[in-house]
Amino acid sequence: MARTRFSLLLFLFLLCGIGSAAAAGGKEAAYPKGGKWDLRKEQHAHFPLPLPAYTDPEHAAFEGEEGTLWDKLRKRAVAQNHFNLIATIIFACAILHTFLSGVFTEMAHAHEDRHRKIIEQKKRRAVDKPEDDAKDDVSFRAWFFHTLGEVEAVFGIWVIALAGAVVWCHGIVPGEGFMHGVSELQNYLGHDVNYTEPLFVVVIMAIAATRPIIRLSEACVNRVAQLFGGTPAAWWFSTLTLTPLLGSFITEPAAMTI
Repeated sequence: MARTRFSLLLFLFLLCGIGSAAAAGGKEAAYPKGGKWDLRKEQHAHFPLPLPAYTDPEHAAFEGEEGTLWDKLRKRAVAQNHFNLIATIIFACAILHTFLSGVFTEMAHAHEDRHRKIIEQKKRRAVDKPEDDAKDDVSFRAWFFHTLGEVEAVFGIWVIALAGAVVWCHGIVPGEGFMHGVSELQNYLGHDVNYTEPLFVVVIMAIAATRPIIRLSEACVNRVAQLFGGTPAAWWFSTLTLTPLLGSFITEPAAMTI
């Protein structure tokens, strides 16, 4: 688990580095603010294609004034070398992966049990090795499925696939080259994405997860449960009613403080 989180943090750090490098580049926007499409803000990356482009007869992605909804969706799917279709499939896979995380965790446990029996038979446990700092042999399959079972890692994993789709559809397929696709990804991360809200949520959750806040919340839930007799029903009542209220009382003052 620690290795998985370290890998994700490293990947996020690299993404931040790419975004910072793009922000420092000062490249002109691919779609300037205003213009013939009257965009509210400029867009530096060529993806996603602004919605007015699909209704512009002069643009290659024009979907036509007539036709069924299916025809319009099909034309939008093939725009920009099928990038919209690929991105939609990746998003659907991420959602499906979220629901299957429990299955992957069970598979990881099954592989761990099987691996434990194997290393016991082959004398590959830490106690069977002559080294003082020896460790048990690790099962790659168990580690792999355990990583897939981490719910918080799901969208981080599929972001890598989305980044690959950006490089493929906007660099390699058009013949512009691999680095052109990387440049598009840089422009998107460095100019077009706003990290204010995600960082705000991270800070709020970090404050709310500190030990004094957790201990205070536990004490409040315990006190209310004891007032109703300390029975399992009292604990369930206290947990299901007081805990959500405490969540609001804790996070809102933290938000106002920041």
